[in-house]
Amino acid sequence: MHSARVVTIVLGYKSREYVSACIESVLASRMPSRVLFVDNDSGDGSDGYVREQFAGRDVDVLQTGSNLGYAGGNNAGIREAMKWAPEFVFILNPDTTIDEGCIGQMVDVLEKQPTAALASPKIFYAGGEQKIWYAGSAMDWERGVPGHIGHHQIDDGAYDTLGPTFRANGAAMMVRATAMAQVGPMDDQYFLYYEEVDWSERFKQAGYEVWFVPHAVCHHAVSSSTGGDDRPLCRYYMTRNNLLFMSRFGGAHEPAFRRYLRNDALRRMKGWLRHPSGDNLRMIRATIKAFADFGLKRFGPRRF
Repeated sequence: MHSARVVTIVLGYKSREYVSACIESVLASRMPSRVLFVDNDSGDGSDGYVREQFAGRDVDVLQTGSNLGYAGGNNAGIREAMKWAPEFVFILNPDTTIDEGCIGQMVDVLEKQPTAALASPKIFYAGGEQKIWYAGSAMDWERGVPGHIGHHQIDDGAYDTLGPTFRANGAAMMVRATAMAQVGPMDDQYFLYYEEVDWSERFKQAGYEVWFVPHAVCHHAVSSSTGGDDRPLCRYYMTRNNLLFMSRFGGAHEPAFRRYLRNDALRRMKGWLRHPSGDNLRMIRATIKAFADFGLKRFGPRRF
């Protein structure tokens, strides 16, 4: 197997309709990158489709054989990617496209900043309008929210400061391979959501920094694989994993956070009960199960 300075991992789950545009944008990058498409047992023919579409190009396919979640699927990809002995691994959602300078600009920053181990670009909502989804991150510890700076703002240059930020964004993040070997893989107990937040904290605890690179640009069709943020699937994993993350890293903020999350959950459930449709009842069930599973230390993929 030949070496590659950068390997881009594109983790897909039922992503056949948009993964081609993502991979094409990586292959069009000014800095070359080997692409590894990891299919999380989609069952929609995504793996065969990518093999056929990109035959003869720098694209390999790994089929996991089961849905390992975001962390588990990317960890499987990272283990495979390390066979190329890369200096950097770029983790990219399949419902994104990147500008041709994105990879090179992030690599350049990591090369110039030896304490930086993770970096994410400026991420816009897909669709042409320059509306920001992520321009770095700031943490509200009492609410347990690792929020996006610039969220929903039209880009006017106000969020163009290069430098350290609270956490990388899992839709598009570059990681230094040597630092990753020290810190270890993402924690697959999360399964979905908060994995990169946990990972970012672990990198920082090991003495590294996480950087936001505003001149590197990505476009993202947000929540295309989960059906949107306000769904039982998302509500369950967001609630349970928020509790898990804060139990590890919240410190003195954790009591205030737990009060906030409990009150927020009660407020939401009262609202859903006022309109007890099937969807709203499923949201209530997902919320209750999230608290119960956290208390019982039931992590990883769960049925609900």
